[in-house]
Amino acid sequence: MMLKRIFLLGLFTSSSCVLWAQEDDDFSISDTIELSTVKAMAELPITGEVVSQRKISEKNMGQDMPVLLKNSTSVVTTSDAGSGIGYTSMRVRGIAQSQINVTFNGVPVNDSESHGVFWVDFPDVSSSTDEILIQRGVGTSSNGAAAFGGSVNLETTGRNQNPFAEISASAGSFNTQKYMLYAGTGDLADGKFNMDVRGSYVQSDGYIDRASSDLYSGALNAYYRPNETTEFQILNIFGHEKTYQAWNGVAQYEIDQYGRTFNPAGAIYNDDWTQVVGYYDNQVDNYDQNHLHAYWRQDWESGWKSTATLHWTRGIGYYEEYKQGADLTDYRLNSIDKGDLVRRQWLDNNFYGGILNLEKKYIGDFDVYLGGSINQYAGDHYGTVEDVIGSDLTLNGNYYDNESTKTEISGFAKALYHLNGQVELFGDLQIRYIDYSAEYRGANGANPAKDFTPFDFNWTFLNPKAGINFRIPSGKIYASYGLTHREPTRSDILANVDTVKPETLHDFELGFRTNSVINFGINGYYMYYLDQLVLTGMLNDVGNPVRANVGESYRSGIELDASKAFWNNRVNLFGNLTWSKNKNLDYVETSANGDLINHGDTAIPYTPEIITSFGFDVFPIENLKLNLTNKYVDKQYVTNTENPDFTLDSYFVSDLLASYNFSVDDTAVEITLLVNNLLDEKYANNGYYGDWDDSLHFYPQAGTNFLAGVKVKF
Repeated sequence: MMLKRIFLLGLFTSSSCVLWAQEDDDFSISDTIELSTVKAMAELPITGEVVSQRKISEKNMGQDMPVLLKNSTSVVTTSDAGSGIGYTSMRVRGIAQSQINVTFNGVPVNDSESHGVFWVDFPDVSSSTDEILIQRGVGTSSNGAAAFGGSVNLETTGRNQNPFAEISASAGSFNTQKYMLYAGTGDLADGKFNMDVRGSYVQSDGYIDRASSDLYSGALNAYYRPNETTEFQILNIFGHEKTYQAWNGVAQYEIDQYGRTFNPAGAIYNDDWTQVVGYYDNQVDNYDQNHLHAYWRQDWESGWKSTATLHWTRGIGYYEEYKQGADLTDYRLNSIDKGDLVRRQWLDNNFYGGILNLEKKYIGDFDVYLGGSINQYAGDHYGTVEDVIGSDLTLNGNYYDNESTKTEISGFAKALYHLNGQVELFGDLQIRYIDYSAEYRGANGANPAKDFTPFDFNWTFLNPKAGINFRIPSGKIYASYGLTHREPTRSDILANVDTVKPETLHDFELGFRTNSVINFGINGYYMYYLDQLVLTGMLNDVGNPVRANVGESYRSGIELDASKAFWNNRVNLFGNLTWSKNKNLDYVETSANGDLINHGDTAIPYTPEIITSFGFDVFPIENLKLNLTNKYVDKQYVTNTENPDFTLDSYFVSDLLASYNFSVDDTAVEITLLVNNLLDEKYANNGYYGDWDDSLHFYPQAGTNFLAGVKVKF
């Protein structure tokens, strides 16, 4: 049955538009020796979109990276705080952030255990980014976890040959403020040395009550080039975040009682839990993360280029919670009563490893790309009791304590064969070995009240891919197929340690693009899954989405994009559209009493059938730009049963941007005004099913709000 479906539906047009840069970047890009991930992959038959630094920076006034990318093809973003600052995430083709592989200069960013990307941990990373490649589908192999439907590859800011300084400040709704200082030495000592530094501070009260963010980050880039063929680089990106929790969402009955911005996190209720009587003022997530990378780039006489990378990511922090009516024995406290307490759940982790990439063009008619990596993650999970309200009870030590170790060895080989001037054949083979284990730490590490079971897994995955480019005048046609596997996350394992399975994906892509009279692309895709880990619409006890294997499922669709400039480039029309069908095949649910219920073919949650973004740029006078961008997202089911009571409504949102540039002597000044949600749409772009109250909990987004900023470059 599986092979039949793969064969028949693989013939369905499933394509991908050729990678394209949305706008040329006039920022000073480094001319260093490097295996540029974006530039190398732009030659391959994969689905993707390149977003330039200029496109990123024009709206960069404090909102997180997913929000800056929200109008890209097939992308839907959400913000817990409702304002785009703090905890934000994105989906591509309905695929969750935990299944999107993110890299900095080829170094994995995804958390090894949750597979998530917590953009809040490295705030304002957009100010240290030159280009972003968003791959849709399996794409092409890179280091780190296999892309399982999407990937985001960030190239951090390269060498600026000339000295520079940049200062920016912005402010807006919800007491949002951002300040950034960025400066560089330019090339020193005949180009042998170069260094730049950045510091950023972002704060916001958030749209949702108490959903505040207090964020700062720093970046250091240092280069040493002893000769024209060798370069060493040190990159360090540090981030600190302290956010008041807003990840619980809100139910309609809570909105009816307390209003649309009500935040149940930290709420203290009366004795019968019918009325909020106060709030805990330190219900916060507090976390530090540092990314340290060391690169050696070499241009060899034989024509090969290499990049060797050592990396270390250090993270430590906790989230603090007020727990009302807790069973004190669950926390190793010497009492059989219930009580109120304050707890902290800690993460203390290290992720480190080495990566080697090799590239050579034109070995005969071949371009060859090779890569390998060895990475290890070591993480401690433990909990502390900070206070037992109205009691002198204390806890010596931790109320739970366990540790995890995850080791991955992976390698890939890619080749692009130039058959003739028009046809190119592409092959890609990746192998991944993962050893992942977790165990109690110390004599008192085990706690029956904590949902943790020691485990030890290892997997070996072989992920082949193949494609073809057919070049035509001012355009390209291509097709590709990719097979990939992905291991379950820590939460997946703990939810069902005995039966959880890795996921398997067969991805078919076929596309056409032209850049002649109009910049136009059309692509279709068919992604067939075995044992896909699909969001169930529920959350676990620490606020993470719960997923479950669903057997057979598929995602299929057609994606279009187009842009056209008129009147000597003074007006530019642009847009993209995704139409898709996303189904679980013969979805079976286990009822509360253990009965099996077959729902037949059902929609995969969080996968709107229609996603579109469109608008225009207008340059009415010199140096003044007006941009109107509209986004429509169709309705989304929250559970796998297509229950209409648990559905996120469709929404239509418009954003207006006005920017004016001018120069004073050698100083460039840019003034920007951004009005988000111009039409004051009341909408929610994320939610989950609360099994304790049989209700839909969702995340309301802000109505009309604005940000204004000024940027000065010397």
